[in-house]
Amino acid sequence: MPTKWSAPASYASAPPIDIGREVLRSDMTDFFLKFMENDQLGRLSTLHQTLADQKPGGVFDPDCILLAEMCSTAVDFSKTGIPVNLTKIPKSSNVRPDFQAPGPRVLIEKSITIDGEDGQDGDEDEVDEIDEAPATRYYESPKILGQLYRAIDEHVFFEQIQRQSRSMRTSHRSSLAEQVWQYVRRETALIEYEHYLPFARDTRDAYEENMIDTMRENSSHPMHFVSEVEVFAGEILGKYGAPSKRQRETSTSMKEKHDRDVAYTVQCILHGQDENASTAEALERSMACLDVAIHEAKTRKRFGRLVSFTWVAAAVCLKEVEKFVGS
Repeated sequence: MPTKWSAPASYASAPPIDIGREVLRSDMTDFFLKFMENDQLGRLSTLHQTLADQKPGGVFDPDCILLAEMCSTAVDFSKTGIPVNLTKIPKSSNVRPDFQAPGPRVLIEKSITIDGEDGQDGDEDEVDEIDEAPATRYYESPKILGQLYRAIDEHVFFEQIQRQSRSMRTSHRSSLAEQVWQYVRRETALIEYEHYLPFARDTRDAYEENMIDTMRENSSHPMHFVSEVEVFAGEILGKYGAPSKRQRETSTSMKEKHDRDVAYTVQCILHGQDENASTAEALERSMACLDVAIHEAKTRKRFGRLVSFTWVAAAVCLKEVEKFVGS
């Protein structure tokens, strides 16, 4: 139980800005740009958490109390139009507690000297573009958040996920994809789709070739490709958890390309080879694609078994089944 109690802080609400006339489109544009420039709530909250862990007085330290008030102003900015005075942000070092680490592959030091003269002000972690080594240093926090953070055994957590994944692979009928297929077959018992199986195989192959090209093109190393999960999610994971600036830029272009590939695949399933053709047999084509994805999976050299086509086909198929059942 807490040994020290405090009354909640009370901040006087700042009156909203009155421009004294009708709001114009240019005013809304200016406000949006100003909002983007002054949206500092996350930065202030993170710095408050950091200083509360480092300062002897914790959240009662004057810097933390100041940051709490600044957070209140930042929350109300969208209503009042009054931004936070960024010149008042307390300075901090490039040292942070372990529970703020961006990922598990970060060096956590047992003890560390916290020097507030480095002139840092709570910006996001900087990552070296050459070796991707994080510039920020992390230490074991002795306070309650650090203790709770270290009480989580990641190895046990990931081992449990791996066991579940292996169990799903060995028990094919229990997989989510197989359950989706069984549902589709129940709802479409009289639908014949087998004549579209060759089309489905060609569509699957085209999708997976595009996927492999994307995995190759966005890799930073010729022997270590971007994973299918990263392409499908549209986010390249950094070596230390947090992606570098180059990886973030690559992720954007990678996601745009994959979105185009998925959109093209969906159009093929809906319209067949002719994008202007009718969608009258979209259900049959989507069923064929889902059947091929689940029961005729390919294992590709150096890339293994690609699985994301299953979920593209399942998404289209479930929509078409919904239309069929509701018609």
